[in-house]
Amino acid sequence: MGGRIKVIGVFEPGEDWHLEDEDGQRLEGALSPVAHLVASLVGCSGLTMRGVMDKMKIEHQGIVIEGIAAISDERPTFVRSIWLEVSAPGACINEAQFASILEMTEKYCLIAQTFRHGPELILSAKTIP
Repeated sequence: MGGRIKVIGVFEPGEDWHLEDEDGQRLEGALSPVAHLVASLVGCSGLTMRGVMDKMKIEHQGIVIEGIAAISDERPTFVRSIWLEVSAPGACINEAQFASILEMTEKYCLIAQTFRHGPELILSAKTIP
């Protein structure tokens, strides 16, 4: 049953952005729970990165982030890892600058920090009479 879920974030210069599936179709409406998980990381990372690059006054033609979740074969299933591949077409930056931008993006993206620190999961139940 192990598999992969892919979500792509396309972040235009300015305020516009959207999510796509691996076939380049815009994602609209209901997503699977795992796609929501990946989309939250892709969205937060893209918006954060765009903000970092704007603050550094780095011009670009947009940012594209591909997020892929690897799902375990075990039962119960879980997301084993999430991989992000980032590109920034038209950005005049070297590898060291891009690495610094990625580091700041991870530092300031709330969702990335949530994954890094593993929040406590608390479940409770209420009965309804």
